Amino acid sequence: MQTIQIAIADDMTLFREGLIALLSPEEDFSILGEAATGREAVAICVKMHPHVLLLDLKMPEMDGLEVISELRAVAATTAILAMADEAEEYCLVRREGNILCGGAQDCLQLALRRGARGCIRKNIYRDDLVKAIRAVAAGHIWTENQTASRWVQLLVNPSYEMDKFGVTDRERDVLIAVAQGLSNKEIAAQLVLSPQTVKNHISHLLEKLELEDRTQLALFAVEHGFDMAAK
Repeated sequence: MQTIQIAIADDMTLFREGLIALLSPEEDFSILGEAATGREAVAICVKMHPHVLLLDLKMPEMDGLEVISELRAVAATTAILAMADEAEEYCLVRREGNILCGGAQDCLQLALRRGARGCIRKNIYRDDLVKAIRAVAAGHIWTENQTASRWVQLLVNPSYEMDKFGVTDRERDVLIAVAQGLSNKEIAAQLVLSPQTVKNHISHLLEKLELEDRTQLALFAVEHGFDMAAK
């Protein structure tokens, strides 16, 4: 039986200790180290090369998304299993001074896009956590069942949502404008449309892309590069 070497990164000491207590009884698990900051997480992975890093996305010094991006360059052999707390809010994307905030699901989706091999909520059952660790260590992608198909498609084909849901060229223009932070009135003026038509396009985009609000729409556009398309 091959031992899976694990590092744990979370700024809460009690949570790290709880994970160690939960995982240590598994015969094929070995806890290599723990980190309380994003920078410590990077350092541990560079030095010790664990098979799996359990990474809280809300970390001091470097947030989880920054850690993932850094590790893809300097410790690509470590499979990252991203963790998010459903009760917390996350600042997800920073572009030209604007900060877009969303919930745990948005942040976990971005973690997958950045290069994490899996994502979990921090209220996950122990047995599911063990399965997730073994899955990403074996090279598989782990997500929650209800969103797995959609997220895996996004990893394989970033334009999947556009192709699948039939977003029109005009809707793409509106999507770009939303990502650039324009109001409906400003979008209407830029695209020579009525404000009501812009509102209708946004409603159609939310429905087609299975998103809940304007913030998620802007996050989707930023992550897929549509906010840069008109620059």
